[in-house]
Amino acid sequence: TDELDEEVIQALEDPTKLHYKELWLAEEDQLRRNVLELFAFGTLKDKPDDMTLTSLMQKKLQKLSIVSLSELRRELTYTEIQHECQISDIGTLEELLIELRHFFEVKLDSVRQVATIGRLYDCREVYCNERPLQLVQTLPTTKQSLLQDLHRWKDKLQTDIIGE
Repeated sequence: TDELDEEVIQALEDPTKLHYKELWLAEEDQLRRNVLELFAFGTLKDKPDDMTLTSLMQKKLQKLSIVSLSELRRELTYTEIQHECQISDIGTLEELLIELRHFFEVKLDSVRQVATIGRLYDCREVYCNERPLQLVQTLPTTKQSLLQDLHRWKDKLQTDIIGE
């Protein structure tokens, strides 16, 4: 974080800001661009070992990692979330899930230790090959993947309508 300017740190620590693609696209400095790429598209698994984050930035990346998981599956075990998001205790995990309620509906089952994701209200940034990714290995949602999903949905609807 030594090389990040105060403006970037503030944006990354701001609890109300969860989208960073515009800042990533506008950034010319490679180090700041890499950090912004991580927050726009990545998860904790994409964070290089030598990248230092403030505690607020770490918490933000944990939240973004949870959002990424919620886009893959609607039922997430606490163990899976703890592993993927480097969260040590269940209290913190449940707190982060509740703080993300503007991203999705979530039902917490503390007995089964499962979070069930309901309606999604927001999503992670969509990557459209605007510039090459330097850190993120597992591609996030892309324009191409969204189009493929929409085509599959259209084909399913057409099959369902014709099949009746």
